[in-house]
Amino acid sequence: MTEGSAALKQTRISSLDGLRGIAALLVVGWHFLGAAPGRYPEIGDPVPHAILAANGVQLFFLISGFVIMMSLRKGSIRAFATARFIRLYPIYWICVILTFLLVTAFPLPEVRVSIAEAAINLTMVQSYLGVPHVDSVYWTLAIELAFYIQAALLWKAGLLRGKRLLPTLATWIIASALVGRFVPRPTEIAPNLLHSGLHQAFDYIPLFVLGIVALVIFEGRRDVQAWGVAAIGLLALVNMELVADAGWAGIPLFGVVLFVLLVSPLGTTSRPLIFLGEISYVLYLIHQNLGYVIMRWLGGAGVPQVATTLITLVIALGAATLLTFFVDKPLRKVLRSRLL
Repeated sequence: MTEGSAALKQTRISSLDGLRGIAALLVVGWHFLGAAPGRYPEIGDPVPHAILAANGVQLFFLISGFVIMMSLRKGSIRAFATARFIRLYPIYWICVILTFLLVTAFPLPEVRVSIAEAAINLTMVQSYLGVPHVDSVYWTLAIELAFYIQAALLWKAGLLRGKRLLPTLATWIIASALVGRFVPRPTEIAPNLLHSGLHQAFDYIPLFVLGIVALVIFEGRRDVQAWGVAAIGLLALVNMELVADAGWAGIPLFGVVLFVLLVSPLGTTSRPLIFLGEISYVLYLIHQNLGYVIMRWLGGAGVPQVATTLITLVIALGAATLLTFFVDKPLRKVLRSRLL
């Protein structure tokens, strides 16, 4: 075991949970400070530069690449798939149902989802089928699933192990960039589910793969080949900016991920951030439409914007905490004991 591997076993949970906590704060901050007042004037005015917080999604993707590579190493593909199912789906189903009931009782102007469409949302791949989301934050989940499938297939083929790892990562990045560059991007006027599915499955691959590169570097591989693959990934993010309007932010975020993993600075292993990391998935799933409903009601009642935002944040954190510790974790424990 390398020195980095030993360190990984000791510090992985705290460092990554701290990063997840930061990513969760960024996403929630964008929705509550920028998106909500931008959509609903009764709330108030968007906070200047709040759009920068939207980059929390890119941070989540980087972290996911790191974590999924570690998960693949632990056992069989079947065990990996089962563990991912347990982690993602049961609480997702509960949040879909709760959110659908919420927006049915308290409609939001832009959310129009039928019962049948809500049922399709339970698959987590509704965006590939052209079905609207019960909550628009779900768009990232199908992208995560596409990455999991690609990574599992490459692992099964032996391409993510040993000397094949870095060449495979470079090829994977280049292939995804070529899809983004040369496959026509669908429009509302001319939708194409095949093209849409290809773009969703490959657009964000450079971020996930850079997460794997961060793991390689963290474990002590810091030669020309490792940094070369990192450079290819960072260049691909520039291409990604041209096709998906999301790439440039990943460049400094990759540096942040490496810095945090190697140095653990800035309180990233503090209890508040680790706690936020623990509830981050449920917070991500539940906060947006719940927050918009509450903020519209408070803003319409004349509550000042600062108070509206703080009250909504507390409610969203409380809901995520309750669902995490009283529903998600107990449910995962039962399912792990039976399925794994």
